[in-house]
Amino acid sequence: MNKITPPLVVGVDGSPASDEALHFACREAAARRLPLAIVHAWQQFPAYASGAMMGPGPVTPAPAEMAQLGRDVLDSATAIADSYGDPVVHESHLLNDAPAAALISASENALLLVVGGRDRARHEPGWLGPVPLRLAAKAHCPVIVVPSEASTTGSVVVGVDGSANSDDALAFAFHQASRRDAHLTAVLAFDAAGQLTGLDTTLFANRRENAERQLSEALAGWADKFPEVVVTHVVTDEPAARALRVASSTASLLVVGSHGRGFFLRHVLGSVSSALLRTSDCPVAIVGPEAAADHS
Repeated sequence: MNKITPPLVVGVDGSPASDEALHFACREAAARRLPLAIVHAWQQFPAYASGAMMGPGPVTPAPAEMAQLGRDVLDSATAIADSYGDPVVHESHLLNDAPAAALISASENALLLVVGGRDRARHEPGWLGPVPLRLAAKAHCPVIVVPSEASTTGSVVVGVDGSANSDDALAFAFHQASRRDAHLTAVLAFDAAGQLTGLDTTLFANRRENAERQLSEALAGWADKFPEVVVTHVVTDEPAARALRVASSTASLLVVGSHGRGFFLRHVLGSVSSALLRTSDCPVAIVGPEAAADHS
């Protein structure tokens, strides 16, 4: 496989969401003056193509046809990148490999990996292909998943839960808000499940007060480093996925950690992160345990 060295990598497949991801990556590369690698990966499955294991059915194109289709995808993507002019220095890579595996490998040397997410025009808010989910869980750098028809204006929203991953998400979110000259909305969802079994109002108020204190403490150091960023604190007893999904409707970027304590509790990719990749109206940045915080 070709060595991919530029710090910004975008995976393309010719879909509407892929084109949105490419535009997002080009704007990011131009704003940060970083080179961009445009990657298309394909993989042939000989047993399936011959029908040897699955019986009669659709036959995938021959390797030469697959390679040509890949070149066509890259040609279209290159034309989009060229439209941004000199600020976007880019190179393209056609790889014969599983798309997720190829992009995970490319992420080892990247500051950021960008891919397309769900196609909002399909009116299937719960549908998302396996590649974005795997990348969000396994990439070695922050991953931004861009749906088609994504909102591009508004604040940066970040989910906070007090974990180490939450700290990484905050670092990424503050840097993004500063670059975009955007407001930052920090959302902390606290557990009010006990209210359903008779939680008294005093205990509920105490939990909310503790959550507000936790959010203020989490933000204090970053707010000092980025005094130019206007920060809005949001503490809610709504489920975290719902609160962040609503916030995404007026955001240009939603930033979350992949797992940790609190509402990001999952072994690989948190249930909240996974839900938001399927439902968010704006691009979602996943800052995982192996992803370096974006300080460039």
